[in-house]
Amino acid sequence: MLGEKEKRKNKRLDLKLPVVCHKVGISTNRFFTGTTVDIGPKGALVDINAHGLKQGELVNVEMPIPPTKGLLEYGGRFSTYARILRVYKPKCGSSSKSASIVQTIALEFCESPKLQV
Repeated sequence: MLGEKEKRKNKRLDLKLPVVCHKVGISTNRFFTGTTVDIGPKGALVDINAHGLKQGELVNVEMPIPPTKGLLEYGGRFSTYARILRVYKPKCGSSSKSASIVQTIALEFCESPKLQV
């Protein structure tokens, strides 16, 4: 984020993809949805309705890929497991009374995302 020294070994792409996460090992139908801010081979920064997600937790991450002519004609999705490295404070304008508070979280992939078509 702004003012932080770059610590990443790999460059990230400013790529906006929809994201769906759920906690690993919790038998609930609670899903968290959002959009990537940037993404790289080892992790991603995500704006997400993260109310209830905490630093250190493991999540299953799915990112649908829209159909792209000449590349993925029918679309696909990336899926992987990730650890939450940081949960940033809610963005300005987010209401603390809202059940859907948008926060930015930093994810570290536990394994390389796999493409499923």
